Amino acid sequence: MTASVSDLLGLLENQFSTEESRRQEKNAKQSSNNDSHSTEKIAQMLNIKREQAEQVEAQIYATIFGGNRLFAFDNHTVEQIPRTLKAVAAQLQNGQNFNYTKLYNSFVINVGFPTAMGLPFQFSYKKTNLVSVGGEMKLKTHPSLVEGNDRQVAVPNTANVTVEAQLLYAGKGQSKISFITPNNQQRYIAGNNKYFQVNIPIKAAADLDLQNNQVAFKVEPLNKNKEEKIFIATQHPYTTIQNILNLTPAEKSQNTKDISVRKTREWTQTYGESSTGVAMKVHYNGEDKAADLSSFLSIHARVMTLHSYASALLTTFNVESTGHRFIVSTSLKAVAAQLQNGQNFNYTKLYNSFVINVGFPTAMGLPFQFSYKKTNLVSVGGEMKLKTHPSLVEGNDRQVAVPNTANVTVEAQLLYAGKGQSKISFITPNNQQRYIAGNNKYFQVNIPIKAAADLDLQNNQVAFKVEPLNKNKEEKIFIATQHPYTTIQNILNLTPAEKSQNTKDISVRKTREWTQTYGESSTGVAMKVHYNGEDKVPPLGNFCNLQPPTPPKEGEFTTQLLSLLPAIQDVKGCSKTTI
Repeated sequence: MTASVSDLLGLLENQFSTEESRRQEKNAKQSSNNDSHSTEKIAQMLNIKREQAEQVEAQIYATIFGGNRLFAFDNHTVEQIPRTLKAVAAQLQNGQNFNYTKLYNSFVINVGFPTAMGLPFQFSYKKTNLVSVGGEMKLKTHPSLVEGNDRQVAVPNTANVTVEAQLLYAGKGQSKISFITPNNQQRYIAGNNKYFQVNIPIKAAADLDLQNNQVAFKVEPLNKNKEEKIFIATQHPYTTIQNILNLTPAEKSQNTKDISVRKTREWTQTYGESSTGVAMKVHYNGEDKAADLSSFLSIHARVMTLHSYASALLTTFNVESTGHRFIVSTSLKAVAAQLQNGQNFNYTKLYNSFVINVGFPTAMGLPFQFSYKKTNLVSVGGEMKLKTHPSLVEGNDRQVAVPNTANVTVEAQLLYAGKGQSKISFITPNNQQRYIAGNNKYFQVNIPIKAAADLDLQNNQVAFKVEPLNKNKEEKIFIATQHPYTTIQNILNLTPAEKSQNTKDISVRKTREWTQTYGESSTGVAMKVHYNGEDKVPPLGNFCNLQPPTPPKEGEFTTQLLSLLPAIQDVKGCSKTTI
């Protein structure tokens, strides 16, 4: 925060001078002395007194290495810059040692809540960071900054900077879930510790030619003949049982057992010695996993095996392994040959984009829980054809001859669906019942499309044709529904809550239903809109025009559809909209 950024920058600029700026200032002063009509002399003749400029004040507030810092300065502080730089240059001239170490927690959380069994449950996570910078720095300038004055810094023509430094950053994340049995004061723990470290021992030299704007760098390891650990990444999942009065770290308890589900593999490989002159040794020790690092980099892997959808690409992509180098190539000629007669494609992905479960006690002592899960489905499938003239199939293997014309046809079914499930509930431990209020929202976009494109690459022209995939079949393009409900369910019952026999729909208004068709006369494609839900005004009632019962006009469809969407999400009753 500063009173005037321009004043602050101007004041900072006045603290430095170059040969060119000093020459311009000297010429301006000489011309001012020779000019009887200069502004300064006119002001003296008219006895004009200048207003005193306001004092420059500024503050910088920043969070640095876990701590909040406030830096406040004014024009007196800025005017001390030449004197400060002169003192620093004197120290750096013969070499100045520096060292800074900071250990801090960047994130700490502890959450405790009861369980259905009545045992206290706890989740904790702590992220600890270490930053360390140490070494020596030298600075030599010409002309020397040490010989400058205390009023202005004369920017040197050349400068030489050498630094020998050890830069270290390390982070450790400790996560634990546990529950306590009060009768024997034992804590049952499952935890995972992740450790990450970057260590850079470096020796660097830079020659700066400030007049010609040229910089020359030289960087090398600090200790050429010493092996340094540059990067370390580890994790340690474990389980243990520990007395709640025992202050020993859980992972070091005598009851601690490592979690292991696969056989441990180990390998070591060296890289870069011949190409860079610096040998980089990579060591891995962990459990074997499909497509893990060891199988990817192992010098014994003569063939790279890609599973799932990637295995289909091996017919057109050639994968070659030589030592630790991998060459992946593809032939456009082979791809064109496949597309010439049509190539089927299919991709389907079901995943959770957001999951949260939070539990906490209530004033009545009953466990309360909130949960939300967002599930998504993406599916793309169909067939693609490509024809070119001249044909890419008849080309050579050394160079791609760009065709004059190309025809691309695609028949595809594009589908995206999302389902959001939110629930709030509380449990009565005496009868193991869960009382639930929930809401399920479902959203789907389905686009069955047939597209053809003719490309004239010589004349830079493109012609498109787009039509429905199945002209005579009714397709559901857009669906948006929600289902608010209440239910009572046994905590051991794994049936989805909304399908429980005790489930009751939440309804606060009378259900309305209407259907209308749009676009058939103007586009040739009939778009049928169906709505079944509770009347709400505004904007849903206005859109539906239920009073009087006249549907929206055809030209108003796009605007009114956009106003319908938020109403569907906000309505508290059961609703369903299908296009």
